[in-house]
Amino acid sequence: TKLQWPIAKGGRLWAFIVPRDYESNFTITSPESHMQIIKNVKGMAGALGGVMCKRGTDPIMPEPTKLVMSECVLDTDTPYSMIMYIEDDQRNTDGFLISDIHLWVPLTNEFLNEPKTVGDSGLDEGLTVTFET
Repeated sequence: TKLQWPIAKGGRLWAFIVPRDYESNFTITSPESHMQIIKNVKGMAGALGGVMCKRGTDPIMPEPTKLVMSECVLDTDTPYSMIMYIEDDQRNTDGFLISDIHLWVPLTNEFLNEPKTVGDSGLDEGLTVTFET
């Protein structure tokens, strides 16, 4: 997963992926819920994948920023959301929360055209399939 965006001021970044049905746990519904939700974000509650699929307290600079995440081990049947929180270095829990970046995993090695046999299939003698990527 790769994202890129401009940053106006340096600070810290938290980012991770959750199943989309978990996204509502990161929606601030009242001033009272704000602190608990940010605490959950900073604790990366519900985050999927390995350490390369999560970012916590990563420093960011006031320049175009690219976020690359790997080793997420996501499946093609589940819709996902990325949760991102950015705050300045004052750490007053008054940053910017984004919880509706929707992701889905495309099929890999998908055929552009349905495979078909050409000529005598030779199935009575066995079948060998090869492909290149």
